[in-house]
Amino acid sequence: MRLLALLLTLVLASCIDGKEEFWIEANGSGRAEITYDIPATAAAFSGGENGIRSQIQKLLDDAPKLTTRQVLVHTQKDRIIVKINIAYDSALDLIEIKDGTAIQQVPKAAQHLLGTIDFRLSGRTVHLTRTINPGKAIPGTFFIPKSQFAGRSLTYITHLPVPTESSNATRTENNGKTLIWEFPLASALQNPIVTRYQVKMPIPWWLIAGLIGILASLAYLIRSLFRKAKKRPSPPSTSPLNV
Repeated sequence: MRLLALLLTLVLASCIDGKEEFWIEANGSGRAEITYDIPATAAAFSGGENGIRSQIQKLLDDAPKLTTRQVLVHTQKDRIIVKINIAYDSALDLIEIKDGTAIQQVPKAAQHLLGTIDFRLSGRTVHLTRTINPGKAIPGTFFIPKSQFAGRSLTYITHLPVPTESSNATRTENNGKTLIWEFPLASALQNPIVTRYQVKMPIPWWLIAGLIGILASLAYLIRSLFRKAKKRPSPPSTSPLNV
């Protein structure tokens, strides 16, 4: 998630916890809840709580279509907890952050945590693959004792309106509508994370209603034209004898 990439790349010698959860409705709208737990020492490089909050706000300002419901940044012992709740009319609105000016200030290493997204749409079928490389984004992990990674993980969850046709989720819930990818931090730092799914989205109810309305209007127009044609008097017939 681009909103927190800058924060995560500042981790030089410790571990993180991350959870990104997205809800996508049948019409493409939805919401997201993002939570990251990072060392306070790493956040100090970004200006502490106020600096983090300011950077997140700049990224959100570059995507005016997103509705910011809540941004919380607070210190808990030696950790800083960052929580963001947002809503969107279209999941594609999230891409606006990538094209904004604020994202240009994010370090190059952040791109590894943001990942690359391959989004393709074939009819109503959505193909989405995201590749994330935390190992390249967080330097110095080779020298960190494995014991420091115990209990830490990166989790990505997507709630869809219908079951997927295929996915590589580590587990699913809600009859295949909820996809969950869970990665222990130790393994996530060694190999890239790839989340992938294919789903055929239902036709939105408003689109069906709109099509019915258009067809009804066309039927009424055609019926009206036929009625007018029937009421129109026939032209008098001409005969060669009367010429």
